[in-house]
Amino acid sequence: MISAEQAGAILLGLPQVEAGTSVGNTEYRLKRKLFATLWAGMGCANLRVGKDEQVMLLATDSRVYTPPVTGIKTGWVRVSLQAVSEESFREAAWKAWRNAAPARMALEY
Repeated sequence: MISAEQAGAILLGLPQVEAGTSVGNTEYRLKRKLFATLWAGMGCANLRVGKDEQVMLLATDSRVYTPPVTGIKTGWVRVSLQAVSEESFREAAWKAWRNAAPARMALEY
């Protein structure tokens, strides 16, 4: 279990990430490309991990990873902050970051 504050700190700790808000939720972008959203008061985050990672994560643990509330969006997963470990969230956040990063930047990290 991690808090929304811990999740936000992990996301902001990734290289060149900027946070903003939309409809009361916190969005995380890399070079203006949205890759994560923390849902205010819902105890979850949506991460854009990419299509292959989406399939893998959705098959691992349905308590932690589910399709986004808006339905299956290509490459997005909903992460329950109450069920995810800090290590698993950090790993998924990096996957989302790499999915959003330009190829050269992704290779640097």
